[in-house]
Amino acid sequence: MRTPKALVAAALALSLGACESMGQHETSGTLIGGALGALIGSQFGGDTSDRVLAAGLGAALGGYVGNRIGRSMDERDRMEHDRAAQRALWDNGSGRPYAWTGQEASGQVLPRGDSYRDRDGRLCRPFTDTVTFRDGYRRSVEGTACLSRDGRWVVVG
Repeated sequence: MRTPKALVAAALALSLGACESMGQHETSGTLIGGALGALIGSQFGGDTSDRVLAAGLGAALGGYVGNRIGRSMDERDRMEHDRAAQRALWDNGSGRPYAWTGQEASGQVLPRGDSYRDRDGRLCRPFTDTVTFRDGYRRSVEGTACLSRDGRWVVVG
């Protein structure tokens, strides 16, 4: 049990060290993306060592994606994006996009199906999230969000 904890601590230390040379948005994106990636990755695998490996891979991938997004989106853009995602998943029917516009980016969140209950009893919904950055770079991601206890939709996959 000590080895997995040591690996996780080492990965976090390396991530934080790498953040020193980045800008504020890149740092935030890397840390948030890495944390979410580790959380999602830790859900895969059978035994503890498999889960730690999956969490590490998830953290690396999430950190990279978060860094790229953080590099191009400022705080207001992220707030507009998050507001659009919540509204789209709460209010919009399947196939009806909810568009948003920020200073550095714009995009839309598109619910792709009706809500359903997952095996844990949570209300979930598939979606497609598309962001277009001011420099023309466009990123589209498909995922699933589930309703948390505090009434917010949270990406789970």
